[in-house]
Amino acid sequence: MKYKDMTTDQLRGLMRERGIGPDVAKGTWIVHCPKSVAVAALLAKDNGQEFDYSVGRVKSVKPDLPKLPEPAGELPPLPKPQSTDPDVESVIKAVKDLAGGRVNEGQIKRIAREELDEQFNALLTKVRNKISDEVAVASGIKMTVQVRDLPEVELDRQHYQFKLLLACGSVDQHMMLVGPAGSGKTTVAASVAESLGRPFEAISFGPTTSKADLMGYKDANGNYHDTGLVRAYRDGGVFLGDEMDAANAGVLTQVNMALSNGHMSTPVGMLKRHKNFLFIAGCNTYGVGANRQYVGRNQLDAATLDRFAVIEFPIDEGLEAYACGISKRSPQLNLAKGGVPSNTEWLDRVHKVRDAVTKLEVRHIVSPRASIGGTKLIAAGVGLAHLDDLILFKGMDAATRKKVAAECAI
Repeated sequence: MKYKDMTTDQLRGLMRERGIGPDVAKGTWIVHCPKSVAVAALLAKDNGQEFDYSVGRVKSVKPDLPKLPEPAGELPPLPKPQSTDPDVESVIKAVKDLAGGRVNEGQIKRIAREELDEQFNALLTKVRNKISDEVAVASGIKMTVQVRDLPEVELDRQHYQFKLLLACGSVDQHMMLVGPAGSGKTTVAASVAESLGRPFEAISFGPTTSKADLMGYKDANGNYHDTGLVRAYRDGGVFLGDEMDAANAGVLTQVNMALSNGHMSTPVGMLKRHKNFLFIAGCNTYGVGANRQYVGRNQLDAATLDRFAVIEFPIDEGLEAYACGISKRSPQLNLAKGGVPSNTEWLDRVHKVRDAVTKLEVRHIVSPRASIGGTKLIAAGVGLAHLDDLILFKGMDAATRKKVAAECAI
């Protein structure tokens, strides 16, 4: 049977059997490795070729460029750095001018070492980063994602936390994004919906948001008018509740049943939750009330907060620079940071933290949702460092978290 005719499950089995693929022991390639890449990786293995999963193709061997002819006379000196930080721009320009674009990495190293001596290593790192950024910007920073057996989707440059959001979305884990205004919460929620192949609905919460805004209403003629939440819940879709910490906490209790149970009450009766319903909340605070920047924010009910994986969503300055046409690197996210635990290890950790919270009388909920939500994210390849932040210690201040961790020795 040809690889291209196989299902994703069959390809997964072959990759595990042959010991290829990124982190095949945990199967994390299912979320982040498109079917086309899996086929290419298997073909590369058959042909004895090395495969590069970061770009999804066989690694190419760059031939050395011909040696530069020795110029007549003495080479003009490269500009000297004015401080301990090498003048990268000047060095790159000088090498280009001298070599006419026909230099390989070895030649650049030789020239740079002669001119910059002990500063060479720092310079080379900056040069590599600069080249990487410029190539990325020039190519439009496009990225291809695939979740399970869904079609591949091409997206523009995304927030550095996007991979974590996609992992949550792939296992239908509701999430709360906590970040300042303008950090891109609405945009990234729409990108998650596009990656999952689902419709996108949204509402911006405020003090006057009512139950009818969420569940719909019947007009004077008895006609029912539904809402974005109802459509996403009934038909499947990603629903963004933006500025949720600005809503009245009492209104949000109407959402609690919809998020944790299989049905939701509406003016036309009970609705059954669609299997592809996902709720993303956008907040400026952790739901603990107003602060000096966001004075109109309310304290959210603990039962509401318990239904979400909480993701810190700061401004991505690399993405901000890209929107301005400037090249700048974003932080790099390691999805498996801290190691991916087993379900048993995670359950034991949840129980330890729950016991410590109870003993120390800390106002923090560690419900069975922490255990269940954690195991779903483990299946998506999420590491322990993220699991702690998303589920176990979400919203807890640093001092209290340190105290709880010390009590349960984790």
